[in-house]
Amino acid sequence: MNKNKKSSRKNLIKFFLLLIILYIIVYIFRDSLPDIIAQLKQTKPLTIVLMLLVSTGYNILEGINISSLAKTFNGKVSIIDGILCSFYSAFYRVITFGGGSYLALIHYLKNSGLTVAHSISISMTQYMIHKFTIVLYLILLWITRFKFIQTNFGKYDFFMAISIIIAIGIILFLALISFSTKFYILIFKIIDKIKNTNKFSFDFDKMKNWLTNLNTGAKELLKDKKILLQTFIVTFFKLGCWYIIPFVIYYPDLSVLDVFTMMSIVLSISGVIPSPGVGPIEFAFILIFSNLIGTNNATSGMLLYRFSTYFYPFIIGGIIAFVRAFIVERRKNSL
Repeated sequence: MNKNKKSSRKNLIKFFLLLIILYIIVYIFRDSLPDIIAQLKQTKPLTIVLMLLVSTGYNILEGINISSLAKTFNGKVSIIDGILCSFYSAFYRVITFGGGSYLALIHYLKNSGLTVAHSISISMTQYMIHKFTIVLYLILLWITRFKFIQTNFGKYDFFMAISIIIAIGIILFLALISFSTKFYILIFKIIDKIKNTNKFSFDFDKMKNWLTNLNTGAKELLKDKKILLQTFIVTFFKLGCWYIIPFVIYYPDLSVLDVFTMMSIVLSISGVIPSPGVGPIEFAFILIFSNLIGTNNATSGMLLYRFSTYFYPFIIGGIIAFVRAFIVERRKNSL
């Protein structure tokens, strides 16, 4: 009886936590949600269906990557599990404002039977390859569509160049920590020196433990170079799912190449260009697309793009997160 009461109390707490999270999300996005809903009402049903199908393709391909990387460590993570994990991470990306998606991925994989080291290395490997692919898209399209970019977006050359430099710096730093023993030891020495100053109230041992897990798991992944190449190829097509969504929205006014070129700029400069009062991707989207289709059309497209890549995965991920929590709770009670 006491066990049932505890279970009911836990479920009640989870329900109220869910209501609080939903309230916070609605409050934060109170300005954009009505605009998104209004824009959806004005959009053809076929366009909405195609947008959501392409957006789902992103999560399916990410799920394939997660499953493939997990199998490198003999993890029993099916493609379906990988897809669920992708949506699960998308849910936490929203409620943590971007920072929690990779931590959610680690948590999901750990609960699926992988070690902490393996889960961290999969998460960071995905992140590095994702960053690298965004940079590669921009460089390839900058070279092949140089005239188009200079004619319409030449004034953003500085921001594009800076975004490439920053991204490459992040990738190299994470790669060295992950795969280089010498660099890994050097970072440990720096951490110990900072720790010994006693000037910072930070859990340096926890950081060292996280880095050790990353280095251990990443070196195991490096042994299977084919899986890393496969992950890159799948990521290339995965990002293509996001890049092609504006083509679906604006068809037939913009060509596929134009849309891919503009999206490569949007995702690259969104992290380096100042965005007054709105999210960086939203601001970059309107900034770039308005050059060809005007501010009003760019704003409308941005709302649809945001819905299909942000809110839609969040809704699916939220359902998965709470169904998963309910199943886990039931399993605990049955033991």
